[in-house]
Amino acid sequence: MQQKAVWSVLASQCFFTLFNQISFSGPALIITVWAGASGDNPFVQQLMYYGATIVTVLVWRYYFMNRPWRSFYSACPLLLVVPQLIVSILVSQDILRDRLFYRLMTLFNSASFAIGWIGSVVPLTEIIQEGSEGAMVGLTLSLYFLVGIFVQTNSVGLFEGSNFYDVAEVAVDTTRARGDVLKALILNYGINALS
Repeated sequence: MQQKAVWSVLASQCFFTLFNQISFSGPALIITVWAGASGDNPFVQQLMYYGATIVTVLVWRYYFMNRPWRSFYSACPLLLVVPQLIVSILVSQDILRDRLFYRLMTLFNSASFAIGWIGSVVPLTEIIQEGSEGAMVGLTLSLYFLVGIFVQTNSVGLFEGSNFYDVAEVAVDTTRARGDVLKALILNYGINALS
C-alpha cells in the first residue's frame, strides 16, 4: 500500500510539473517589453524572486505545515495562472503598462515555484519508510528536473509561442497584435491550469 501511494504521488507530480512549467517564452517576453521591465537589473529581480520564495517557505512552515498538503499544493497553479492572466490582460490591452506593477505581480510566480517545490518533497517524505527519506527526495527532485529539462528543450521550438502572432505587428503595437499575444498567453495559462 505504501509503495502504491508513493508511485501515485510521483506520477501526479510528474504531470503537475509538466503542465505547470510550460511557458510560451515569445509572448511572455513581449509582455515584459510592453510593461517596460525588460531592462530591469537581473540582480534585483533575483533578490525579489528568492525573497518571495523564502517568505513562501516561512509561511508554509508556520501556517500550513500541519494542515493537509493538498490545500497548500493546489494554490500553486492558482498563484501561477491568475496573476499572470491579470498582467497579460492589463499590459497587452494597454490598460496598465507599469514595470513596478509587472514586477510585483511576477512575485507570485516565485511563490508558486516554492509551493511546487515544497509540494514535490514534503508529501513523499511523510509517506516513505523511515531511513529512505533522502533517497526519496533525490528521486523526486531528479524527476522534477528531468521534466523541467523536457519542457525547456521544447520551449525553444514547440512552446516558444511565436507562431501565434506577427512580429512586425507586435513591433508597431497594433490592436491585432495585442489580441494575438493575449490569445497565445491565454492558451499558455490554460495549459498551466491543467496541472
